[in-house]
Parts: sequence; C-alpha cells; structure tokens
Amino acid sequence: MTASATDLIGRWFLARRRQGVDDTMYFAVVDASGAVLDWQGYPHASHDGLGALTLMLEQQGCTFRPPRHGRALAPPSLWSLLKGRPWRHQPAINAPQWLRPPAATGNRRCGAEAIQVFRFSQARTRALEQRARELQVSLTALVLAAQHRVISAALCQPGTGGGWFVPVDLRASISLPRFTMNHCSGVFLDLPAAASPAHVHRQVRERLRAGLHWWYWLQARLVARLGQWCVNVLYGRLARPGRYLGSFSMLGHWQVDWRGSGFPADAALACCGPGSPTYPVANGVMVTNGALTLALKADPSLGLSDSQVAALMHDWVGELMAQADAASAELAGQEQVA
Repeated sequence: MTASATDLIGRWFLARRRQGVDDTMYFAVVDASGAVLDWQGYPHASHDGLGALTLMLEQQGCTFRPPRHGRALAPPSLWSLLKGRPWRHQPAINAPQWLRPPAATGNRRCGAEAIQVFRFSQARTRALEQRARELQVSLTALVLAAQHRVISAALCQPGTGGGWFVPVDLRASISLPRFTMNHCSGVFLDLPAAASPAHVHRQVRERLRAGLHWWYWLQARLVARLGQWCVNVLYGRLARPGRYLGSFSMLGHWQVDWRGSGFPADAALACCGPGSPTYPVANGVMVTNGALTLALKADPSLGLSDSQVAALMHDWVGELMAQADAASAELAGQEQVA
C-alpha cells in the first residue's frame, strides 16, 4: 500500500495496540429516555470519530447530515509553520496531581459496558446553547469546563487541575483517499481546577490561531512516514500513565432521519472515545436532531468502580443542568421585562 493510501495517523493507534491499549471507539443509538438501544465499535486505527459515525449510519441505511465544516483554509506548509513557531504558544502542560495515580497497566480492553450515557431533552439542549451564547463561548467550552471541574474535584488533589487533548477535524482543509480515515489533529489545554467556560474557550481559540493543530498534524505524519517501527518507538517514550486528565471529543450537530433503520424516530446518537492510561478519562459529546448526549468512560488504570463512574456522570450532568437553569432564568427575566 502506498503512503498516500495509508492512514498515517492510524499508525499511532496501531502503536497503542502494541502497548496493550485498545483503540475501539464506541457509538450508541439511544431512545428518548436515554436508554441505549445499540452499540457499535470501530477501530481508531482505521477511522476518526466523524468517519466511523458516518460509516455506521451508512451501514444502517439512514439519511443524515453531518456537522458543517468550518472555513476551508489551505493547510500551511512546513516552512510557514516553522517561521511562525507555533510551539511558543503551547505552555507546558502540568501533569495532574491524582488522588490515586493511574497504574502502569490497565487498558487491555474497556468495552461498551463500561460507558455511562446521558441524553438531554431538546429544551434543555436549547437552554445550554443559549447559556453558551450568553457567556460568548462555544457549546464545547461550556460542556468541557463542566466536566473538568467535576473530574478535578473528584480525582485530583484539592485545587489542582491538569491537561486535556481536544481533537480537531481538518476535513474543511484536507482531502484523504477515504472520507472515513483519520482527518483529525488536536490541541492541548492546561486548565486550573475551577476553569470557567470562558477560560476553556480562550485557550482553544489561542491554540487554533497559533496553528498548533497543524503543527501536531504535520509532526505526526512525518514520523509515520518513517515507518511503523519509528511510531512504535516514539509512542512508547511519550505514553505515560496519567500524563493528562483525558481527551474530550465533540462530534458536533447531526441531523438523522431514522426511517428504515429500525430505530424510533426520536432516537439520538452518543459516542465515546477509546481512552488510555495516558488519557484515562474518555468521553464523547454530540447533538442529534437538537438533543445533546454525553458519554463517559474511565480507563481501568484509574481503578474506578462502575458506581464511581456513574457518580462522575451524575455530577457532570448536574453542572450542566445548573447552566441550563441559569439560561432559563435569564430568558424568564427578559420576558417579564418585555
């Protein structure tokens, strides 16, 4: 297979497998109550999240519209990136001060049964989107800030935070041989324990403006072109248990027509990344037909029970419910004034 037809980013997930770390992404169909009707798993070595979800919906015979891409900007050359020195805009990521440090072993297999899922109503989702507009932040920043506060309070030393990896879809700017291949790069955030949505939003914008996602993309592909052995060696040196809090996957807004699929018309989708001992908190956030879903999974290296993961989800939902209530109160106040 030629290099152009190879999923070069996928080689990094093949390197994970050599370390005994599963790379399966999971996708669920949930009913109006949030109960899971079906799980499907896809390897990250072959697809990114948007690509795998597209493949799943095609296999189910659904008519759907994926999230709209951002502005189509040509990818920068390596020379222009070197001139801009984007790495200057990435401060050191502080390793989390875990209450219970993740173990060196852990993720041999962490399947769908370990994932917690929650679905918001369309009304609550609209309230959260309204709250994000009031705060002048993205929905991603609002949801990530809420989860970060919960994870920091429950799993880290008091008053300490840590880093997150946030994937970035590059489909607006690049074209690979298969739409479902890994088109994703990402940025790293370093957040204090009580990070606000505005703080998260600002960090994401700063990283993207600096071109850090392109810097990581080009580095990862250049190493992958040297061969799988080179990726294996470098991954082994970079992967350390508990180096970051986790990864945060936002798959955007989807419109899905479920007719002919066997699922109810008011069904929604949920997604969850694979996680690893290096990124032990895995999750997935997306909106289907106006309904927001959350998914949460803790890597086995954290040593958490199912009930402890369920408690983390409960607190995450509670943080967002409070944000939705704040938006509803604001709207009610505006109506009274009018």
